[in-house]
Amino acid sequence: MPSAETQAKIDQHKEDTLQLKEQQIHQQQQQHQHQQHQASDGEGDANDALARAKAQLKAYNLVEDYDYEKHMLPITGSGAFVSKNGHKVDPSLDLRSRSAPLEP
Repeated sequence: MPSAETQAKIDQHKEDTLQLKEQQIHQQQQQHQHQQHQASDGEGDANDALARAKAQLKAYNLVEDYDYEKHMLPITGSGAFVSKNGHKVDPSLDLRSRSAPLEP
């Protein structure tokens, strides 16, 4: 059996731990309400699952806005074409590159 002083410290620690857990639960509830409010407010349709998911990820700072147009080049079909044996080829010579007429 612990001494009275030790028991008082244990009881105080339990009380502090309980208060801390209650504070964390309260903060989580507030955060959840805030997220629901954000998802239903203006960033897209409230019924849009993708918009809600993005809002939740942003709330936790798990997603950065990545500008794909700034960092990715469009696929245009221009450039150098290389055959299986490593030689540069003219893409217009490939029959698959020509449009096929739908009617004879």
